[in-house]
Amino acid sequence: MSIVIEKLTHIYMPGTPFETTALRSVSLTVEDGSFVGVIGHTGSGKSTLVQHMNGLLRPTSGRVVVEGIDVGAKGADLRALRQQVGLVFQYPEYQLFEETVSRDVAFGPRNLGLSEAEVARRVEEALSRVGIDPGELGARSPFELSGGQRRRVALAGVLAMEPRVLILDEPTAGLDPEGRSDMLRMMRELRAREGTTILMISHNMDEVAQVADRVLVMAHGEAILYDTPANVFADARRLSGLGLDVPLMARLSDALRRRGVTVPRGLLTLDAMEAFILERTGRGGRDAG
Repeated sequence: MSIVIEKLTHIYMPGTPFETTALRSVSLTVEDGSFVGVIGHTGSGKSTLVQHMNGLLRPTSGRVVVEGIDVGAKGADLRALRQQVGLVFQYPEYQLFEETVSRDVAFGPRNLGLSEAEVARRVEEALSRVGIDPGELGARSPFELSGGQRRRVALAGVLAMEPRVLILDEPTAGLDPEGRSDMLRMMRELRAREGTTILMISHNMDEVAQVADRVLVMAHGEAILYDTPANVFADARRLSGLGLDVPLMARLSDALRRRGVTVPRGLLTLDAMEAFILERTGRGGRDAG
């Protein structure tokens, strides 16, 4: 089921000297099973927007309908909503608190009143999905693990709720290159295997280009662009004016075009660029050198 946002406005501390309009009449639809990269400068409204999707915030005006639940409606079942929409904040490993990895992951499912057998199944599956061996690490304290492992455990705690929508705020922040690669791979696999709808807030344009099929650009509380990565990142001048960058391969494509090389739009990843160069080289085209 899609996420439908209609003319969403959110004002913090209305009627006070500190009144701030964080969102201004934002409208968009996130299709079921899609992967949306959410980008924008600090203070653009990204986090405020996604917090409406699991009911942490309610609209000042407008509507947000997620999994058939109107978030701002009187009597909206926010408990049911949060079972369907998992929100992983930046540096989620700081929110771990239980004595063991397994108990931390089990916390959410156990609070749903599930049987211990069902809780155990969810814990084992969630840990396995994020590359943690429950038999090896399940009984250990999460605070004995590496930073990357702790982040995986935190993500497993959300996945154990079996959400249909997963929202991640800077999920690769602070990780080393291997950790970032593993996190992106896990998200791609989750979407492919489960059909999970994923929204990822990120300042890393290369990562967004790798995984997203739609990109939402936020600026000053407004949805400025919502399109395919190829179309969004083709407008480098506009993004630069918003304080944003474009993926490295998009910059390389632009440099090649300025040298007279015909480069198709949408070459945003290293794999895509490599395939293009090999094809041109193999054909022995005039621009291959």
